[in-house]
Amino acid sequence: MKHLFTFFLLLGCVSAFSQNTYSVCNIPTFDADFTNLQTAINTVPNGSILIVQGSGISYGAITVNKPIILRGTGYNLSQNAQTQANYGTSSDIGGIIFDNGSNGSEISGFSINGNINVDSVNNLTIKSNKVVGISANFMNNSIIAGNLTQGQSYYYYYCGASIYLVNCYNIFINNNIILDGIGGTGQSCTVVNNTFCNRVVPYYGNSTTMTMPTSSNVYNNIFLESPECYFGFSGVNLNNNLFINCGSGGYGGTYGNIDNVPSAGLFIGYPTQGAYSDDGRYQLAPGSPAIGAGVGGIDCGAFGGSTPYKLSGIAAIPNI
Repeated sequence: MKHLFTFFLLLGCVSAFSQNTYSVCNIPTFDADFTNLQTAINTVPNGSILIVQGSGISYGAITVNKPIILRGTGYNLSQNAQTQANYGTSSDIGGIIFDNGSNGSEISGFSINGNINVDSVNNLTIKSNKVVGISANFMNNSIIAGNLTQGQSYYYYYCGASIYLVNCYNIFINNNIILDGIGGTGQSCTVVNNTFCNRVVPYYGNSTTMTMPTSSNVYNNIFLESPECYFGFSGVNLNNNLFINCGSGGYGGTYGNIDNVPSAGLFIGYPTQGAYSDDGRYQLAPGSPAIGAGVGGIDCGAFGGSTPYKLSGIAAIPNI
């Protein structure tokens, strides 16, 4: 089996991938270790890294039941300035299930036309993907960071949630751009530096249900809401969040939260997107009220903090 000899250029030095790194590409003329992603997952040893090339052809839905690292090329590559060699071509999959046995797995840099579903998995990292939604049951000690969610993973009450957690503990949710809210019955989550966007929900207009997991720490977020909003923040620590055109259910004005912030002048591409990308539009505008409004004086929203959102999910070391 051919091993991948891809090199990263970093600080003027060149280094090769480890021996347990394999390439996947469903373009027949591409010299890769595997053409089928599910076959690659089933074949490679535990702990392997799969570098999945963009092709414009979906790799289909996949299931992971072993510890593995999946790395794609990013998403919406034609919308943002980026450094991928195959310009504009993302690594597309139809959806993914992390099943029992995939503890410690990672996925990053994919355009996912479906949900990420997790069942009985710990120490999972879901980072820098474009995905419809994320739904997890019995997922503990895991990270959801830098993702762009595009829909609902779960539909409940009168609107849906992009991230839905049941029986999940110690989940760190940071620097995501989330089209809908968070829901479920998870425990002890940290929800920091996310941008929650309003959406049109059928039959109910613009609305988002926000039921944060119990005992969560929720800070430095921006909540874009319509007048038809509902928050279930009981039992959480809510600090230094901005609520746009909507109140926070009695929490605004205390613990550093700010209610009814005007949307004008908040982002560079909102409410009118203009020429900005689907994720770049949520960068803070000069003079935005979110600048310095977070805990410790950092910026609120997905582009603030020590690990800001990366446009198009491009890694610090790109897949060339």
